[in-house]
This record gives sequence, structure tokens and C-alpha cells, in this order.
Amino acid sequence: MNILFLGIGVVGQRHIRNIKLRFKKVNFYTLNGKHSKQLYSANRPLDGDVNKKYNLRLINFSDINKKVKIDAAFICLPNHLHLKFLKKLFQKNIHIFVEKPGGINKQDLRSLKNIQKKNIRKKLKIMFGYHLRFNPLIINLKKILQKKKIGNILNVLSENGEHIADYRKYQKYWEVYHSKKNKGGGVLLNQIHEIDYLLFLFDKYKLNLKNSYYSKISKLKIDTEDTASSNFLAKNKNEEFLITILLNSYERPKYRKLKIVGTMGKIIADLSNNTLEIYRYKIFEKGLLNKNKISKKKINYNFKRNDLFKKEVYYFLNSVKKNKRINNIYGLAKSIKALELTLKIKKL
Repeated sequence: MNILFLGIGVVGQRHIRNIKLRFKKVNFYTLNGKHSKQLYSANRPLDGDVNKKYNLRLINFSDINKKVKIDAAFICLPNHLHLKFLKKLFQKNIHIFVEKPGGINKQDLRSLKNIQKKNIRKKLKIMFGYHLRFNPLIINLKKILQKKKIGNILNVLSENGEHIADYRKYQKYWEVYHSKKNKGGGVLLNQIHEIDYLLFLFDKYKLNLKNSYYSKISKLKIDTEDTASSNFLAKNKNEEFLITILLNSYERPKYRKLKIVGTMGKIIADLSNNTLEIYRYKIFEKGLLNKNKISKKKINYNFKRNDLFKKEVYYFLNSVKKNKRINNIYGLAKSIKALELTLKIKKL
């Protein structure tokens, strides 16, 4: 299998390492040109040349599928470059894995929808890097909600706060694309995972954006928003409830939780520590609650963050090798919906 990597920084190198663990007969390619050859481990820079370490073969873009048959490509570039190279690779009929969000504005969104229409005929495997779709905690939480373990939902609160300087502690945060508006930075696009997993959990509901606020509040050396708050009304024929999303890029230590309150209990999902707390109770006659009847169950999930990256990459490459359709849960349409909803927030 011949795999092309566009972007061989921290994220690209992580994918290469994970692929090498599972797939033995793989040739890795990247493009000729100016790019960093810095070698990284999971969380720090190392001495050495990335091209030599991973035996990356250099080719020109014009060589793709002429001199070298490429089976799949990974786009691990800054946000503002995702769509540019996605279009180019799509024209060459290559299966593509793109890091989230896949675009940064309405023009990119229109292009993604156009690719989606054309792909009905081409049937290429196109998948975006939303690793939380493979999180067993999130997957199990959806099953719990479907079984109405806490009754009908009343409100949902999703929070994600992490200091931008902690993303990559060995780099100056004001120099990376997360900090730059013209490169697709900002808390909304870079923490779009919250929008994505909420769309997964509540895919049977229509989410209507009621109001939102985003701004730069801190004194961080960035030109993007570092704070965002949005309220959605989730509705289907049987239920209606409020979803609130709070995001920031200046909080320490990292805080990432989801709280779901229902008529018969509540659930607190800690996405930093991989735990679910489920509280259940019964309402008795005349609306009275017996406090002694509140039960609590805690579920611990034993996995590492990199396990999720492995799962998404293996799923994609197995789909390519076996020519299997990408499931709608992981496909292009769902990724487009996450970006579309995020851009609606930024418009208000």
C-alpha cells in the first residue's frame, strides 16, 4: 500500500507510527518542497530527520498516479489548507483522510458539499479526523440515553476549557495556526469535537441555534476568539431540551465534561478522566422525591488517547483495502454538518 502524507508534523508522525504498528507492507510518501523535517515523539521534539526516520519517499504532486500509484492520502496540514488539497486529491481519485475541521469558512463549506455530491458517483473513501467518534465512553453514553436510563432529557451542558499554550508545550503558542484567524485558528474550529460528538449523541433531534457569543477575552497573544458560548434547542416529536456549549482556550488545568439532566436522573461524563457517573431517582406521588432513593453508578473506561487515533486510522485504511463503504457515522456528510453548525455560530 502506498500512502501519501501532506503534513508530517506532530499529527502526521503520530498517524505514521500508528499505521506502522498494524500495516507492515506500506510505503510512505510526501511531497518535495519546503517543510519542517523536525522529528517528534508523542509530546516532544527529538533529534533526527523525519524523512530518514520513517523512510519517507519524496515525490512531486504531478507524479501522483502517473509515476507513483497512491492508494490513500492523509491531509495533516493547518486548517486553512485542508480544502485546497482535498480538492486536488479528489480530482486524482484518491481515498482521503483529512484532519478536522476540513475547512474554515462558507466557501470551503460549499466546496465540501460539492465534493459530497460528486462522490456519489466516484465513491471514494473520505473520512475526517474526529477521533471521539471512536471513544467507547461516548458510544456507551449514546446507548444509555437511547434506553432512557435517566428519563426524558431536560438540559445538556458541554464544557471544554484548555490553555492554548498546553496544546504543544514545546512550541510558542502565538506562532502556531491555532492562534491565527487567517489560518483557521480560534476556539470554535479547534475545539469543534464538542459540536461533533453532540451531533452523534443527539442525531435523532433537530438542533436549532438560538443564540451565541464568541470573543477574545484573555490577554493571550492571538487574533482569534478564545471564548465561545452557544445555546441550541434540541427537538423531536417527543422531546425538547436545551443544549449549552461553553468553550475556552485559556483554562488550566484542562476541563472537559458533559452533563445531561433528565426527568429521572443525570449523567456526568468526564472526557479528561474517562469516567461516567450515572445518578438515578424516582419521583413519587404529588411530585415528591425520596432523597434516600438516589442511586449512583460510576463507570471507568480504561483506554489511552492514542487508542482512539489508532481506531480511526485503522478503520479508514481497512475500508480502503477491503473496498468497504465508510459508515455514515464517520463519513463526509456528518463532518460537513459539524462544520456547518460551527460556522453558523461564528456568523451570529
